[in-house]
Amino acid sequence: MDFFFEILAATPWWVYCLFVYLLVIGIKALKEQVVSFPKVFFLPAGLTVWSISSLVLRGDLVASVVWATAIGVGICSGWLKNRAMVVLDVKENAMTIPGHRSTLVMLLVLFFAKYILVVFEEINGHVYFTYGNIAVSALASGFFLGKVVSLRNKYEKSISSA
Repeated sequence: MDFFFEILAATPWWVYCLFVYLLVIGIKALKEQVVSFPKVFFLPAGLTVWSISSLVLRGDLVASVVWATAIGVGICSGWLKNRAMVVLDVKENAMTIPGHRSTLVMLLVLFFAKYILVVFEEINGHVYFTYGNIAVSALASGFFLGKVVSLRNKYEKSISSA
């Protein structure tokens, strides 16, 4: 049990802030939200920057292939998953997104998977944990990018039919 507390004590303060922030975003996503279209890009953009930073820190060919594959799978998954009944308001440049638990679950899985992989990497120093970290980051950012691309397409179709 002391080992667990040592890990928590060695965790940088900003990781706890990030956890709280992701938790707040996920809890907000449980309820229906009216969101301006540009605001929908914030979460995927942030996750993509986080994903690319993991890639840059490793920076080898295998890491690049892992990242490209995982982000591609994530984008396809997000695109296919996003079948939500979004109500678009073209005049207000906004959309009403129904509440759902998938965002909260994805953000928590992402956070804890990355946290565990980084801890294992620090303890063992094995490169496979680094590749796992890169894959998890790219998969999650791709998932949210795929959802946003799907929303954008729905938005564009509604503008052209209006």
